[in-house]
Amino acid sequence: MKMKRLYLCWSGYKSPSVIKRNDEYSIIREDMSLDMTPYGADGRVAIEVIENSRGIGEFYSWANDLPIIRKSRVIGLVNTLFAHRLIKLVFEEDDRRIVEIEGLDKKSRLTGKASIIRIDNESIYSYKEEGMVRMESFTNRLQLSFDSFDDMARLVAALGETDPGKGDSYTEEIIKIVKLNEDKSCGRVKEDDLRYWSFHDRLFDRKTRSWGDNIIRSGSYRFLPEPAPRSPSEIGSSPTEYHYTNDLVPPHSRRIGAESEDITRRELCNVLDRAFMNIRVQSSSGSEKYRERRIHRPYPSAGGINELSFFVLSEAEGNEGRSYYILNKYSPERQELDECGDSGRNGYLIADYVKRCWQTESPPRYILMIAGDYSMLGYKYENISYRLMLLNAGCASLRFYDACRSMGFSCCCAGCGPSDLIREILPQGAELTPIMEIGFGRGA
Repeated sequence: MKMKRLYLCWSGYKSPSVIKRNDEYSIIREDMSLDMTPYGADGRVAIEVIENSRGIGEFYSWANDLPIIRKSRVIGLVNTLFAHRLIKLVFEEDDRRIVEIEGLDKKSRLTGKASIIRIDNESIYSYKEEGMVRMESFTNRLQLSFDSFDDMARLVAALGETDPGKGDSYTEEIIKIVKLNEDKSCGRVKEDDLRYWSFHDRLFDRKTRSWGDNIIRSGSYRFLPEPAPRSPSEIGSSPTEYHYTNDLVPPHSRRIGAESEDITRRELCNVLDRAFMNIRVQSSSGSEKYRERRIHRPYPSAGGINELSFFVLSEAEGNEGRSYYILNKYSPERQELDECGDSGRNGYLIADYVKRCWQTESPPRYILMIAGDYSMLGYKYENISYRLMLLNAGCASLRFYDACRSMGFSCCCAGCGPSDLIREILPQGAELTPIMEIGFGRGA
């Protein structure tokens, strides 16, 4: 007989933990803290259920026996923990985790009354990450993680049934939670042309949280049923013609590889200062409150959050004439470059990737890498965070182009970068989203 159980446990998202001091309890995570003391003994019981991975049926039996006010508070507490990805629901069969369920939205709920009859299967998409098969939906507030594609296929088939009673009690409970989080107002647009754009925006929103795109592909729009229209142009019709120099107009960008001359560390810091450094400005306001020096940057940032980080991959000469790539991080506050160390083999692979994007014979000697912390914007701007981060990065790249031009450097952006490789060499790379890579150098 198969052993099955459905239970609550802590989420693996940003590693939440419990702090206990005498009779006071708090749940902390690197980006939030929740005081459990006002919930008294009921809060402590809820924590023990989570810490001991007890079955959800046992928890519901205990909660339903409480007086109505205490029951409501406990149910609200569990939904709050679930909505903020502090806890998750796990279905286990014979000691194998079949599915894990986590909330993705502040409106996510683990318990309540589900009124919807069917799930929108057309809005479901899946991908593989960290050895698990993830399933999400544009119309649902949940992320489901499976041990295999077969497990996911079985649940998707069950979701399509109008009568969930055909499955066991565990399947029924999972389907109930999925239906509870289905949002009818998030339905996809029916018109073909608008539907694909809507699909792209939502998919990109989800993927920019954590997605590996180390795939050689063009920049063409991937979801339109017909090729995107092209405007006829005589200039710039070939990939490299745009970068040719002439006697009249200097190029906006130029691809320069091994022929680049050495750029000193001071010059490197100088070009980054011109593009990204903090500028302290004395306020002219007569108020004492606003008279202090304020910090600005040469490029805009939504909400003044400044979620972008800047790294430089530099080629250096090693023993026996062998070259290697050193990673440095630029600090806009201190106007300094901090060395992060040898990037190892991944530095060569990233440089080679840029070379292939450029369609040149040699990779650049210097690569600026712009990465963003999606969570810094996400807590405030939610589903438009990905767009704002890209706009900020675009403005920052324009400042870098201007800085390079002012110092006589040549630079050019790469195409789709190898995000997996970049995350591996960046400090705390797992928390960052690589956005843009710009190769640059000094012409001979």
